[in-house]
Amino acid sequence: MHSKKGKAHLPKFVPPQPFAGMMKDTKSFISSIILYIHGRKVEFQTMESKVMFTLSYMQGGKVQFWRNEAINLIALGQEPFKDFHDFANQLEMQFGDPSPKVTAVGKLKMMWQGSSSVNKYILQFKAEASQTNLGNPMLVEYIKAILNPMVFKSIYQLPVMPETLKE
Repeated sequence: MHSKKGKAHLPKFVPPQPFAGMMKDTKSFISSIILYIHGRKVEFQTMESKVMFTLSYMQGGKVQFWRNEAINLIALGQEPFKDFHDFANQLEMQFGDPSPKVTAVGKLKMMWQGSSSVNKYILQFKAEASQTNLGNPMLVEYIKAILNPMVFKSIYQLPVMPETLKE
């Protein structure tokens, strides 16, 4: 799309939410940063511009000291990160979940369909299951244990019992 003056318009992307260093928000923050930067590549030509942009959204909480250290090192002409990938990895290591598989298994154990629709529940279950290394038999057992009893009963009335998560 071009404006009347011939200048290209960049696509609109929702800017990332500020990040305060909460473990539960780390993956989403990094994903939203990558989406924004990748979608507006023209504005982010250097690794430093990507890092500084990301640091500008890191505010308060646990992240403040880490952010200030990175900014100070960059201002002194040092290169605390090899590239943006290294920066994102260090951010993930510092603030992300140290055991995402264990956390995902814990979430699977705590899930309960309740009154949620089957489709919504299955999507949520699959999202957590994809973070684990549990095989189909174990995942089927988890899903059977936490399905709404009415849904569970209707599954057992099927002519052929499902044996995999996909089924």
